[in-house]
Amino acid sequence: MVFLIRIIAKNRLEKISNAILVCSPPAVFKTPDALTPRDADILANDEIKWWFLLVRELVLYFRRVGSGSLSFVAPEIGSGKNTPVDLLGPAASASFLAFAQSVLASAANESFQVMGFTGFELGSEGEFLSWLFKIIDEGSRKNSGRWHRYAKLRLFR
Repeated sequence: MVFLIRIIAKNRLEKISNAILVCSPPAVFKTPDALTPRDADILANDEIKWWFLLVRELVLYFRRVGSGSLSFVAPEIGSGKNTPVDLLGPAASASFLAFAQSVLASAANESFQVMGFTGFELGSEGEFLSWLFKIIDEGSRKNSGRWHRYAKLRLFR
């Protein structure tokens, strides 16, 4: 699948300058006894293993061309008392966060930017995206290798 995406991206875009990877795993509202091995396999393949393969290809590509930006957008993991129990979504999100953190930590000597973004809230999609693209477009080396947290009331940056 990664190979197919690489071919499609290169044929359609000719060059990839920014890759924004958004973690949004599906919620699985089941009780533990109703969880099937197929549920776990789908989660592992589609929401965990997939990120490793995709990031590997993007890192190799950005190294080869010597520029670009790789951004991770991670959800805020929260729960309330009245929220149904999601057995697999939080595990996939935690895996994405841990993987993104490892990639950010290893980005110090890369020729391309690697950034993480979090703090997204429903209802602030447009503002969040404007903020995210502003940071990416700045291309500042000081922004690479770290998490950027969006806050709705942004007095300073």
